[in-house]
Amino acid sequence: MLVCTTDHCGNLNAGIRHPLLEVPIGTFTGWNIRRRGYGEPELASAIGSMLMLATTAGERVSSGDERPSFEELHGTHDEFVAKVEVICGKRVAERLFLEEDADQFIKGARAGQDLPQATL
Repeated sequence: MLVCTTDHCGNLNAGIRHPLLEVPIGTFTGWNIRRRGYGEPELASAIGSMLMLATTAGERVSSGDERPSFEELHGTHDEFVAKVEVICGKRVAERLFLEEDADQFIKGARAGQDLPQATL
């Protein structure tokens, strides 16, 4: 079976990447695996999962997460928003996003939508 390569956060590299893949807040999968004792390793569903990044480096280290933390990747919430603005601007310039769609992504980033609360 051939599968796509993944980036440093475990997200797929292929295709037109969503802003939350380019400026990650977690690892997005297109599948779910069953928990031990519940029919593993069969898939639970093909709906997908999102595994949030740790907020800080300390949280990441204490949990044993090998992925970088939100803080390590983006610094502050304002820096995260600035990165989302840049990627959305690129997608509009490439004619892959409508301006109003980019505005919604940016609005969500500014509002902290989908972010760990400690980063706000």
